[in-house]
Amino acid sequence: MADFARPVASTTRPGPIRDTLRPLMSDRTTLGLLVALLCGAGWVQLRSVLHHDPAWLIHGTEVFLDGGRLYRDVFELNPPLIFYLTVPPVWLARSLQLFDLDVFVVYVVALITLSLSIAGLVLRYASALPAGMRNGILLAAGVALAICPAGNFGQREHLMLVLALPYLLLAAGRAQQVPCAMWLAGAVGVMAALGFALKPHFLLIPFAAECYIVACTGTLRRLLRTETLGLGAAILLYLEAIVWFTPDYLTTIVPFGMAVYEGGFDSPLLAVLACPATLLLPLVLTLQLATRRNLAIPQPGDILCIAASGFFVIYVMQMKGWSYQAYPLDATLFLGLAVVLLQSVGVPHLSRLAIAIGVLLAAVGVNDGMQRYRNAFMAEMAPIVAGLPKDASIYVFTAKVSEAFPLVNYSGIGWSSRFDTFWLLPGLLMQPAPTPEIEKFLRNAVVTDLTRRPPALIFVDVAPAKAYFGGRTFDYIRYFSADPRFAALWAEYQPLTRIGHFLVYRQHSPTGTT
Repeated sequence: MADFARPVASTTRPGPIRDTLRPLMSDRTTLGLLVALLCGAGWVQLRSVLHHDPAWLIHGTEVFLDGGRLYRDVFELNPPLIFYLTVPPVWLARSLQLFDLDVFVVYVVALITLSLSIAGLVLRYASALPAGMRNGILLAAGVALAICPAGNFGQREHLMLVLALPYLLLAAGRAQQVPCAMWLAGAVGVMAALGFALKPHFLLIPFAAECYIVACTGTLRRLLRTETLGLGAAILLYLEAIVWFTPDYLTTIVPFGMAVYEGGFDSPLLAVLACPATLLLPLVLTLQLATRRNLAIPQPGDILCIAASGFFVIYVMQMKGWSYQAYPLDATLFLGLAVVLLQSVGVPHLSRLAIAIGVLLAAVGVNDGMQRYRNAFMAEMAPIVAGLPKDASIYVFTAKVSEAFPLVNYSGIGWSSRFDTFWLLPGLLMQPAPTPEIEKFLRNAVVTDLTRRPPALIFVDVAPAKAYFGGRTFDYIRYFSADPRFAALWAEYQPLTRIGHFLVYRQHSPTGTT
């Protein structure tokens, strides 16, 4: 404990750091670089295709604003906070008659700008930080929040880190017993709550950070701070709002998800661990531990390494191996390494080691999570849906969200289903015993949706080995045709064409035309 709390002044080397980071000391220069960085990132994202997950959530928010009921008219596994956070850009897009996905991108860039602004205010309270190091951390944070997400821009993990980063930086200061204005600490706490509450397992991060602060300060009384009180109060209010306004999430989504989700979408552990961060995490942790005694201010690096370790645990716990779930881990590793590098520039052997690991991080970071998002399904199906009437809608029998969204958003057509995908089916079919309640719900939901808004086109995944079904053969139409109501509805459709592993069916009018 004494080592964590040792005086900063005993190891400070202001000369080398100040001399080497002199180009970064100008706040005006840093501001200009950040503005250019954010404008460039926003421009790239506006010219790119948005990831299918935020595209679906934007659609769900549209249904919600049209009077639909969350978890009935929009059947989604995520807690409702992500819909509430998506309301502002969707509402603004409607008010200004703009494309909501573009407004969402601008909204996320605005959140990043707010996060960096608050982070800058927090860092100013750490008087022991040289100006160059403070501005260097801000620039690294700008890269982590605006550039590193790449194709995962706007994902829940991305939004979480955007909202939570000021808290992590403030936690590093609190470990040094750095004061902070009450209003600023309160804003940091509420922002962190909005980020960490997006998914329950994110709460592991503030728990670990607070344990570190207690270890540094040697007292539990340091837990009762403005930001922690704001964070706790906001989460409690959110939990109460779930009970009052979206009880279906607790009574339907949670039990259904616990019953079938993991069984259908979990990946083998080795596949989950086959990501660059599995190699980089121990390297960055070793660098931080080996050099912290020589670092002027080790607490920011400590906090970021603790956060990275927590995000690695969260990533493995989910057992999916999806790149967006590794984004917070990649971003905090990058930030942790940047902090070490910024402080080691005056210490030759530390500088060489940090630069070597930085080069490795950059080399292996060019993976799926660091590339622009592409959607082959949308590219293939766009010509087919382009000729549909403006008020037409489609339906897709698939277990992959990307095989419906963002096609629906960019084509401007309607969506006939309450589901983004049949995520209930893979785990349901893999269960040793049938689950009549879920099967009945699923069949009723499909019939109701097809009756309420008959789609002009239906796309059916007919691949012999479908994604997430564990290699087993499954026929969507045969499965749902066991319900006579669905069989009667399906009689109104006939094959139109086949594209890849999808059969496309069209609806007939009473006169026999499409």
